[in-house]
Amino acid sequence: MLTISLDQARQFMLVKQGLIGRHRFAGKDGAYRYVRQAGCIQFDPVDACGRNAELTLQSRVKGFRKQMLEELLKAPNPCRGQLLMTKVTSLYQPGGTRH
Repeated sequence: MLTISLDQARQFMLVKQGLIGRHRFAGKDGAYRYVRQAGCIQFDPVDACGRNAELTLQSRVKGFRKQMLEELLKAPNPCRGQLLMTKVTSLYQPGGTRH
């Protein structure tokens, strides 16, 4: 059995998520490859300071631009099904009850 320290585990997770070190992903192809590697990212239609999916990709993919995500969502590819669609406004039904 392999044993690693807590610091090694943290380092691995940060590298795997593309949050430290050199950019491993770049451009539209990099955004596609990051989503494939991550398994999925949340796609939230609310844009207070940037949609969650855009912020996630922008922090990990060198040269990422918002329109790249739109192009990936419109293109027929396996990545499309890995974006989780979330509708924040539908959390509550009229009358204040959760559904």
